[in-house]
Amino acid sequence: MKQEQIILVQETWGKIIPELDPASNDFMDKLLEIKPDLIKLFRTDTRELGLLMMAMINRAITALDDFEEFRPEIQKLGKRHIHYGVTDDDFDKVAEALLWTLKKYLGAAYTDEVADAWVVAYTQIAQVMKESSAQSQFA
Repeated sequence: MKQEQIILVQETWGKIIPELDPASNDFMDKLLEIKPDLIKLFRTDTRELGLLMMAMINRAITALDDFEEFRPEIQKLGKRHIHYGVTDDDFDKVAEALLWTLKKYLGAAYTDEVADAWVVAYTQIAQVMKESSAQSQFA
């Protein structure tokens, strides 16, 4: 990931932080709109889960500057997701809901360049989780 992309992601995430509660609610609503059957994977209230997911996104975004140091944490998260029944397609649906949420809350600040940077960041994180999940499945 290029340094300029990291900066864009971190700066735009900073604009989301003050709206984290409603953003997490909208994110979860959109995710369940895109893929309603995900509800069966949730072991907690969707609002609580939305905040937990946003907290992990926050952790990942702040760690983009030193991604390799953060990699083991992402790998552990990926291994846990296999036990929840999360599929690769589910990661794609999360990306779709996340990008929709970012666009909603960033408004005019959600440019093509910002969208591209977020896609790169999310793809990098999700790829590590998917690989870790797959390794855990076959271990």
